[in-house]
Amino acid sequence: MKKFLLMIFVVGLSATSAKAQECANGQCTLSKPVAVVTQECEGTCPIAAGMAKLPKMSYMVGSESVCCPDQAKAKSQAAKSPIVFVVGDKKFQSQKDAQTSLVKQTEEFVEAFASPVKCEKSGMICIAGQTCDCPVKAGEVQNHVTKAMKEQNVAFKVGEHVCNCPKEASKLASENKTEVRYLVGETETCCQLEARLSLATARYKAGLMAMNPQAKAAPGSR
Repeated sequence: MKKFLLMIFVVGLSATSAKAQECANGQCTLSKPVAVVTQECEGTCPIAAGMAKLPKMSYMVGSESVCCPDQAKAKSQAAKSPIVFVVGDKKFQSQKDAQTSLVKQTEEFVEAFASPVKCEKSGMICIAGQTCDCPVKAGEVQNHVTKAMKEQNVAFKVGEHVCNCPKEASKLASENKTEVRYLVGETETCCQLEARLSLATARYKAGLMAMNPQAKAAPGSR
């Protein structure tokens, strides 16, 4: 079963360093939005501006909308009203359904970012936040961004052993009767949803950095 779940995870992969999930008894919840905006440079920053466009989760209690889950919980208790979870233009009564949608929408957003789209009226091609009228140039931009994004990957940790192969991780977990944890950058989690979200976010950020190389040398960049 672990091997099966791992393979599903790998097929479904499309970060932040913030620890935004709670894991107890094998149950994971993304209690806070993982797509945190990171200030990479001073002033108007294309990286921060780009990261701010990622899908996010918000919370509604009655007619009031808030971004903080703790604030939403407090308002819900005070008003004795349920929390409605909002991701994009979709509303969910279940937090799990909202979290799943957040991951899916983020992966789709990141995929669209690196995919050229041609305007039939103007003939202009939009790719990675830029426009051009040359298919060759658009292809070059796509290759450049895609290469940077693919450098971000997930690793698997079983005990103190880290590997890049889900089959190996599944075998080790079975032999040692322990769980597989997922590593994406500085994020370590037992939750597949958080790992997918972190990977999609990391790949998007890498794409933004590839399109804005000057931000790497800017003050405050990491």
